[in-house]
Amino acid sequence: VRLLLYIMIVIIAFVFAVTMTNTIQKEANVIGTLLASGYTKKELICHYMTLPIIVTLMSALIGNILGYTYFRTTMANLYYASYSLTTYQTVWSASAFIQTTIVPVILMFIINLFILNRQLSLSPLKFLRRDLKRHKQSHVMPLSQHIPFITRFRTRIILQNKAHYLVMFIGLMFANMILLFGLAMPDNINSYGTNIKQNMFANYQYILKVPASLQSSEKSFSNMIEAYTFTKGIETEEKTAEKFSAYSLKMEDNTLDTVTVYGVKKNSRYVSISDGVYVSSAYADKYHIHKGDVLHLKTEYTNKKYTLKVNGEYNYPGAIAIFMNQKKMNQLFDLDDDYFSGYFSKNPITDMNEKYIGTTIDYDSLSKVSRQLNVSMGGMAYLLCGMAVIMFIVLIYLLTKTIIEKNAQSISMTKILGYTNHEVSSIYIVSTSIIVSLFILITVPFDYAILKPIFEAMMKEEMAGWMPLNVSHITFLKTIIIGFISYFIVMLIEYRKIKKIPMQDALKNVE
Repeated sequence: VRLLLYIMIVIIAFVFAVTMTNTIQKEANVIGTLLASGYTKKELICHYMTLPIIVTLMSALIGNILGYTYFRTTMANLYYASYSLTTYQTVWSASAFIQTTIVPVILMFIINLFILNRQLSLSPLKFLRRDLKRHKQSHVMPLSQHIPFITRFRTRIILQNKAHYLVMFIGLMFANMILLFGLAMPDNINSYGTNIKQNMFANYQYILKVPASLQSSEKSFSNMIEAYTFTKGIETEEKTAEKFSAYSLKMEDNTLDTVTVYGVKKNSRYVSISDGVYVSSAYADKYHIHKGDVLHLKTEYTNKKYTLKVNGEYNYPGAIAIFMNQKKMNQLFDLDDDYFSGYFSKNPITDMNEKYIGTTIDYDSLSKVSRQLNVSMGGMAYLLCGMAVIMFIVLIYLLTKTIIEKNAQSISMTKILGYTNHEVSSIYIVSTSIIVSLFILITVPFDYAILKPIFEAMMKEEMAGWMPLNVSHITFLKTIIIGFISYFIVMLIEYRKIKKIPMQDALKNVE
């Protein structure tokens, strides 16, 4: 969530930058007149900084009020749907205030100050001529005469506004990243649950409560009686039951994960492995483990260390686990040769004393994480999608609006030459449409390439277990379609704006 917050702050920074640049371009004549009349650059910076700061502070105030009143219930419901919590009490968070209020306000101040200081360093004559370029273009890129006139015209528009299109590309990249993440999360969580079900090596795993006497070398009479009682209590007639050993270890770098070492029988009907040490696919994916790597593990409390060389990977996404031969595992951990701590079974085991069953692992327990995430993040995902669409529309609108206003005089002249509103729109809007379409198609796979390692690094640090980011082709298609629909809305707004540009604008600001 913090990562998405920072992405949104970057997008807000782009909005501030585009808005301020557009304001300076629109009021270039006024700024030039004021500078020529004796106003200093510092006075103009204070004037143009006042309104953005007031708007930002008002937005921050309203946002905090809504966050601690109206949206408080929405967020509380997300937590109540995921966890069994008592009645909560809302408290003010200094960390949240800094990240959601102070940082955006400071960012707005710095960006606007930088742009104003840079732009207002131009001479008054440049502002009066509406020439805000710091460097004259030495030459114009030649275009072949064989290219149709309209195509050359559109190409010129694209080349003249390449800086705006660059900002548009960066803004769309971040907006699409949020949209892709919001759309992918529900599918990713459901896919995680489906993969667990498809790759379960047994419908049921029964982890036994092994008495301490069985793991002790002391051969007292009471220990022998307890061992005998336990042995009789865990006997079963279930034909699909198969004994296995299990042992828990921690990694030496103190990660969140506990590694479960499974010892399985030779030619097991549930876990098919050769001699050697095999890591689960979840373990291999999360920690980038390959054949031949060496694992450094330790016991959680005694810190006894073990070194294991990996012989391969076993397809099991349900847990961070290691699989090896049962006898070799018992020898490794100084256990009796006939020691076991659980059963794999296709069917439920009903004839075993329940007091010796420590944990029952089935699909319901393994998919608990995916169900919890689906409930807790399902509503959040739709909220992210809505925010991404709004940001997408705002960014495209501001940038296309800037391009049209920058070319208002040319559009007015084109109308004087007899071109209709539809024809003028086809020149200017189609130019931007081509670029936006290209950017949407490029940024979606590009965002996935950026988002995947970021998401997996975040999961590695904050989640026990493993859930990789898997985005379906349908999700990619949805992201692209939503992008095009959002741009279509902006295109209709900009078409109306072009229609409202009067012909007399061509007579203004003539150099």
